[in-house]
Amino acid sequence: MKRLICLLTLTLFAAAAFAQDEGQTDPPKPEVKPEVKKETKKEDAAKRDPKAIEILKKVDATTKKIQAVRYHAERTVTGAGPGRGATIAGTVTFTGIAGRTPEKFLIKAKMTGSVDATEFIVGGNGDMFFFVDPESKIVYEDLDPGVMGQRGNRILRLAMIEFTHATPFSDEINGKVVELKGDEKIGGEDCHKIHVVYSQAGQVATWWFSKKDHLPRAVERFFTNPDGSKGSSLVKITKLEVDPKLDDSIFKTIVPEGYTKNTDDFAP
Repeated sequence: MKRLICLLTLTLFAAAAFAQDEGQTDPPKPEVKPEVKKETKKEDAAKRDPKAIEILKKVDATTKKIQAVRYHAERTVTGAGPGRGATIAGTVTFTGIAGRTPEKFLIKAKMTGSVDATEFIVGGNGDMFFFVDPESKIVYEDLDPGVMGQRGNRILRLAMIEFTHATPFSDEINGKVVELKGDEKIGGEDCHKIHVVYSQAGQVATWWFSKKDHLPRAVERFFTNPDGSKGSSLVKITKLEVDPKLDDSIFKTIVPEGYTKNTDDFAP
């Protein structure tokens, strides 16, 4: 799909935080001789599996009909570096899209290593964003999505924005390498496993799509750190609800009893 970098504040925040957290950078483009480049194109063309592309087109058409979702998700990052091996898991509810994040969202999640595995909450209603920090008992709220801080941004990555995107899987359909890697179960759901090397330099991912409803159940995105080491982030989805009935009130700032609201500072 077309990952348009728009809606300045929201997009710039998500992109900058993503790069900082994952350490991902696009690799430099090597100098390629004409004859080698020609052979690579032939090799890539041979890897555009028609069956995999047909599956992606069904998934794309089905996903385009969705307005909102609710599901349980788990995200794990692997590879060398700070925070690798940590897990974030929780319930995700969102609708719409604004740049590279949902327009309205509410995510309640627990993070590995948090105090007593307490539940963190991030949310936004399209105008105001907030982060509920159980460790400090402070609710950070602001018009700027940056108020959620680094932890809030990591939690926000449980939201698979393809569900409400206008062109959810066009980038995958047009990938230079699209390969069907067989079948695999995700949360008891029989899935097609498809590996994609995107046209955009440095972007590689493996997707799992349900055979039953043609909707995504997992994605593993691969990246390269500045020091050259490799890593990946894997998001798995279970208990998927499509177009649940949602009241806009659920996306308003939550201030639990005993918590203080902070509208002057951003969450650390």
